[in-house]
Amino acid sequence: MNVLKKILEYQQEIKELQNEVNRLNKLVDKLSKSTKSKLPIPPYIIKDSIEANDKWLNSEYPFMAYDQKNNVMAFSTKEGKWLRLARALYIIEHGEIPKEYSVYQLDGDKNNFNMDNLAAMPIEEWNDMHRKEVY
Repeated sequence: MNVLKKILEYQQEIKELQNEVNRLNKLVDKLSKSTKSKLPIPPYIIKDSIEANDKWLNSEYPFMAYDQKNNVMAFSTKEGKWLRLARALYIIEHGEIPKEYSVYQLDGDKNNFNMDNLAAMPIEEWNDMHRKEVY
């Protein structure tokens, strides 16, 4: 009889947790929709690609999208603008980056966001490095 009582208690707890998850999902959806409608959307962002970033919804980067060059972008609520995802991830991991620096994927793969593959360096240094490769 004791086991049956425990099972009923667990079932009630599960039901309460499911109700709370449903309530929170509705709240997140409502917040996402109201915030998304207020986002600045520059011409280079593909509007139909904007979606809430569920993993970071409570962070500084609650929305992601693609730009016209197929870069993954993240909206920074702190800066009030869109950043390349590589830059956003680098900032999360290492802190602020000087404006004259950019973050690059070392292997050239724009979809490889592994932290070991991201490097911040002055834009001029990156350009010089690539000029030497071309010539």
